[in-house]
Amino acid sequence: MGQPVMHFELIASAPERLKRFYTTLFGWRAEDQEGMDYAMLRAGEGRGIEGGLGGTSTGLTPGLAIYVQVEDVDAHLARARELGASEVLQEAYDVPGVGRFAVLRDPEGNRVGLWAQPRA
Repeated sequence: MGQPVMHFELIASAPERLKRFYTTLFGWRAEDQEGMDYAMLRAGEGRGIEGGLGGTSTGLTPGLAIYVQVEDVDAHLARARELGASEVLQEAYDVPGVGRFAVLRDPEGNRVGLWAQPRA
């Protein structure tokens, strides 16, 4: 069985403008994350995957990314490099209570995140 897409992320040079655009267009809720240039985007309980919207203060350039759930971020990141990932944008890092992450560019330049949820 393949690894599922669990999250999407929009990085914007004008995040407030995009927040208004998507909440108005699709009726999504935007929940600002305290102390961060980031909001969670939610369609509603159990409806689709949730996303995030952040500013360029994250260190990432504007654009869309998907996050794929994996068991081992470091192993998948190493494998992505072997398979021709064009760039690693964020080496593996931990977010307490959320999981371990890394962000790369695939061979065509698309941004892809890897996400391992914390183990219980």
